[in-house]
Amino acid sequence: MEINIDFDEASILWRQNKKSIGNGMYVYTCEATCKNGKSCSKKLCFKKNGKNNILSTYCFTHFHLNKCSF
Repeated sequence: MEINIDFDEASILWRQNKKSIGNGMYVYTCEATCKNGKSCSKKLCFKKNGKNNILSTYCFTHFHLNKCSF
């Protein structure tokens, strides 16, 4: 059985929702689209829900605009 993996394409796809912060580290970015039509590039919002920290798929601004709740 032969397995072919295109690592260049996999790397590009993996970085689609992330922003480099240097030293090989990345943070997830907001998935919302701004009023100007470009995708938002802010860091995601963390919320506390009892004992758990929950990672939103939106930044703080878009989290509240989309009326998300945990």
